[in-house]
Amino acid sequence: MSEAYWPTAVPSRVLSSVSAGRRDDRAAFQPEIGPAKMRPRSTGRTVQISVTFDRWTAAQLEAFEDWYDANQAARFHMRDPITGAPARFQIAAGEEQAYQLADRQISLNLLRLPGQLWWGGYVLPCSHVPPLMVVDFAAEAFALDTDRLRRVAEADLVNGLGHLLLGAWRPLAGTWAVRFTGAAGDLFPGTPGETAIAGGGRAVVAFDGGATRIYLGGQLVASAAGWVLPAELQVLDGAGTVSEVLLFPEALAEATCRRASLVEAA
Repeated sequence: MSEAYWPTAVPSRVLSSVSAGRRDDRAAFQPEIGPAKMRPRSTGRTVQISVTFDRWTAAQLEAFEDWYDANQAARFHMRDPITGAPARFQIAAGEEQAYQLADRQISLNLLRLPGQLWWGGYVLPCSHVPPLMVVDFAAEAFALDTDRLRRVAEADLVNGLGHLLLGAWRPLAGTWAVRFTGAAGDLFPGTPGETAIAGGGRAVVAFDGGATRIYLGGQLVASAAGWVLPAELQVLDGAGTVSEVLLFPEALAEATCRRASLVEAA
């Protein structure tokens, strides 16, 4: 996974302190006579957002500091504290302190970078984690994150049988989100993620080497042993249509999986 994102071990909810302003991207120079002349440095909109996060535990503070050590200069993804939409950010430079800590509350300045995330609509509710893989049969959109999330041909991810092709990039932990309609069969047959599905909806399956959790209709419906993904994976055995398959790069939290499984099929 090369798309950096805000750590899931750390709450991204902010306290009451949020302020934002458009960053001045103009270049100016002063001629010998007359007013200063200006020109835009870029056509994109860069917004600086100052936030104070809610109080964190000692473990969450440690997780944030570990993440900061690895990503302090990186561009990363999280939900915009103002709009709630997925966006790309960077921690603002030029400050005497990269962030401030008072009474277990972190304050920092973020830069929301210009540009739209074409995959933003695939981010699960209550999450900011970008997908590792997108297979959207309805929109004919297929993408894989090798060095970044980029579009690929359908044949790179799906074979003639409709099975997913999972190469050497497949993660040791992750979360599947599968939309289906008119289903009457088994999801992920012959694997720890196997579960019976019927009608329409979204199934969410979180896995790692130790356990597999399966969610339908906002409920944990089954648990199984850990799952090591195969090189080829059948999604549905039985009747019905799978319209979308998403894979995320870690086993997401139970609350996120429950909420995501409440979303009806497209």
